[in-house]
Amino acid sequence: MWQNQVVPSRAAQQAYQYQDVVYVPSFSKVYLFASKNGHLLSELKIQEVIDYWDDFVLTMWGDNKIDLHKTGTDDIVATLSLDNQRLIPEYRRALFKFTYRFGDVLIVYSNYNPAQIQAFRLTDGQLIWEREEPYISRPIIFNNRLAVMVNDTIQFYDLLTGKVQGYLQLVRIARESVIPANNTLRLAWIAASKNLIGVYLIDTAELLAIEVDLTDFEK
Repeated sequence: MWQNQVVPSRAAQQAYQYQDVVYVPSFSKVYLFASKNGHLLSELKIQEVIDYWDDFVLTMWGDNKIDLHKTGTDDIVATLSLDNQRLIPEYRRALFKFTYRFGDVLIVYSNYNPAQIQAFRLTDGQLIWEREEPYISRPIIFNNRLAVMVNDTIQFYDLLTGKVQGYLQLVRIARESVIPANNTLRLAWIAASKNLIGVYLIDTAELLAIEVDLTDFEK
């Protein structure tokens, strides 16, 4: 449909879509592209920006503090204190995405030991729920739920409560199946489209596509 390879900042290493806009944040700016045709809509000067939407902005300071602003104002709605002291310095180094939005719920993910997911209310910054598990993947939003891998299980959380609503257990049954190395640093990537979840197990170089029954999360 379109392509655009001209992002004016080498510090911009991620992009994400929200509604009709593709956002590309760097350290001091956010570039807004139209998702329909790729046209550059605007460049917003925002220092220490983590995430940007049409109504809220996240900026960072210190090692574990995130300020929640109303877009277009200097008013700070809330300051979020994260448990992990290394999260924001690591973000500055690699610019990986660790915040996700679902309506008025902000998800913050930390993959350091212990791995943790925290959910905040965007309107006032109130902590809604948090969980600590041996996560091996970053979470994704799938069918109005949060999906994340814990060891060999994909768990589905209710975004509003953090309760487990279902899971997929991966079990090796073939003799020729790859045996994972005795590696404590297991990592995986997961992605989703409609009712399919893709899983890439990095330590064994396996790629899986799983069809999920969206009508029954008790299976």
